[in-house]
Amino acid sequence: MPSSKKRNCGPTELVIMRDRVKCALTAFMGACVAVAGALALFAPLAPGQDELSIRLWMGAAGLPLGLGVLAWSVDRLVRRPELLAIDERGIRDRSNWMSPGEVAWDEVSAAYILEMGANSYLCLELADVEGFSARLNGRQRKLLEANLTTGFAPVRIQLASVPGGYTCEDALAVVRRLHPGLVRGKKKVKTRAQGRSVAAA
Repeated sequence: MPSSKKRNCGPTELVIMRDRVKCALTAFMGACVAVAGALALFAPLAPGQDELSIRLWMGAAGLPLGLGVLAWSVDRLVRRPELLAIDERGIRDRSNWMSPGEVAWDEVSAAYILEMGANSYLCLELADVEGFSARLNGRQRKLLEANLTTGFAPVRIQLASVPGGYTCEDALAVVRRLHPGLVRGKKKVKTRAQGRSVAAA
């Protein structure tokens, strides 16, 4: 069974979904840990068992841990089922912990492909970087600031990090069909002894 799939093969949508089986298995594991923690916390103990260790370490630690994993897995499965989506609503990147999440089209001022050695990225320039950054969490904000500090676009999406074999060209083609005025083509970064150079392709 493939881990993800493109939900729609139309020219104006690219949607890669999470693996529902993996999310469901993670949720089940969280539920099992939570149940074991509840039993350790509240169930009667046999004579001679170390009550402090079982109640405190297994129960008090296991119950919230299991509930947290369960809630996180259900949230990913129900509320955030997409790893990456580009459609009429905008771009939603949830491919890793530091991904920016949802970017609306009216927040994007330009989109292009950045080639850096063997890696390529779909880059998004933003109309209001400070406003966009304000709604990000700490991890996401650090990545955005690091991108800006090194001279890159505030949002970089690596298609190689999601399953399905899709490329930045696939993603930019969807952007071009939806909002052709945003597309700026391709840039290449070459590392030299004197530093980094950026050239438009």
